[in-house]
Amino acid sequence: MQLEQIIYRTLPEGEHKAITTAQLLERIQASGWAHQAASLLPGERKSAIQKLRRQLDGMMDNPDKLIGSDRQSRQQIYWRKPDPQKGLAYLIQELSLLQDVIKRGLSPKTQQDFDALLSKRLSHQSRWLNKLYVAPSGVWQPPVLDATTTELVYSAIEQELEFSCDYTNIQGLKRRVRLAPWGLMVKAEKVYVVARECGKNKPGAVTYAMISIENVELENPMQLSDMLDPAIDFKTYCEQEGMGQFAKGTESIVLTMRLYGNAGRRIHDTPLSTDMQVKEISHDCREVTATVHNSVELRKFLRGFGAELQVMAPEQLRSQMAEELKQALAWYQI
Repeated sequence: MQLEQIIYRTLPEGEHKAITTAQLLERIQASGWAHQAASLLPGERKSAIQKLRRQLDGMMDNPDKLIGSDRQSRQQIYWRKPDPQKGLAYLIQELSLLQDVIKRGLSPKTQQDFDALLSKRLSHQSRWLNKLYVAPSGVWQPPVLDATTTELVYSAIEQELEFSCDYTNIQGLKRRVRLAPWGLMVKAEKVYVVARECGKNKPGAVTYAMISIENVELENPMQLSDMLDPAIDFKTYCEQEGMGQFAKGTESIVLTMRLYGNAGRRIHDTPLSTDMQVKEISHDCREVTATVHNSVELRKFLRGFGAELQVMAPEQLRSQMAEELKQALAWYQI
């Protein structure tokens, strides 16, 4: 074994465990490589330390050796930097807890590679895994997607192919559609295909819930007219169109609402918009004004506060919320 190999294996890993050259010599002499090291180092202690220091400095010039040093300390100290391959293995292991979440955003081939990596047992059991719980985003259980449907749709996206399918909309109506997929949107536990319906004059794309797609058949390569403009980034397009809030085609409104009790006490931490303003009416009441999309997602958000929220403006939304509350009371015969 060469001297630099002995040094590398003897050095402690991590800056917090750094040691001096003299301490390194003592460790080498007490290790299982002491006999080999004796033939590589001078017998006199001072000369051995000097040779170790020269060897360490030479190893630091080689980025592959992963040696760290603090030259500013009174006694120069050295340590072994973490092995990136080992670190990657630990990272993969910790990602295994998020396996189902991560896989939704990967192509079929990459999903297989990811599964293969996670199937390999690692000797190191990360304590972090025992301290992390990924909770569902709501009361609903995550949908179970059909494997064949998912693979075909992901393949269509990856290969830029059109595909036809039976799609059931939110009203429960099923029809056969032909789609030109632009990409995927992952929202909490659900996956949506962002696609343009072929043969329609409507510009742009809309979202199709993966769970509502059945009987997929791959078709021809997408027509240029049905594809996303290559000058536009897919993520940017989704953000500009409000895809995450299902707000495409909806108008922007200036919402004013009052939140009561503990509702919205930390709304500054999760603002509704960049122009949001909060006015403290009293300790238990705050008035919030923000420019938002008048979308289905917004109304779900407002309903979620129940009696702790009052819409003040615009009047049309206020009236709509009042009618919904009247209907809710009617269900309970109050």
